[in-house]
Amino acid sequence: MSRKGAMQRNKKQEHIIEKYKVRRQELKEQIYNKDISINQRMELYWKLQKLPRYSSATRLRNRCSITGRPRGYISEFGISRITFRKLARDGMLAGVRRASW
Repeated sequence: MSRKGAMQRNKKQEHIIEKYKVRRQELKEQIYNKDISINQRMELYWKLQKLPRYSSATRLRNRCSITGRPRGYISEFGISRITFRKLARDGMLAGVRRASW
């Protein structure tokens, strides 16, 4: 099990990302607009940088939804490789079976 603080911090980050998602998208669309001047673009970059760091989705760490393990994450199932093996062995994952049988 991972630390509970790390799992709580991850949930808090998800909330912040969702809160600023629309604002970040609007600023990025304006920045990529070719019709604006360099000065306006720099002003938009500055506004984007003023947003909280953790409002960027790339800073979010994928974690196992059961144990909170940050490494060995399988995105199709949302769990770590160790949890995946346990659930697959017990037959708890639909459509997954052992290759050796």
